[in-house]
Amino acid sequence: MPFGHHKAANQGRENPRDLAFLAMVLFQLKRTKDAEAYFQRLKVAMKNEVFAKDKDFLAFFAEADQLLHAK
Repeated sequence: MPFGHHKAANQGRENPRDLAFLAMVLFQLKRTKDAEAYFQRLKVAMKNEVFAKDKDFLAFFAEADQLLHAK
């Protein structure tokens, strides 16, 4: 996906790709409270209809959710 692919959708909003990455990295570093805070921000970002319909963003969300909330 080229840089700025969702520029119009991202104006004033956080990029789900970045939030998912940060949540997963922080989780791996055992900073679980910080990781969960980024995941919650990711959930808010995914309410944007452009992000919510994008298969790549949905995959990032699912991967972060699975890592952070595996039972």
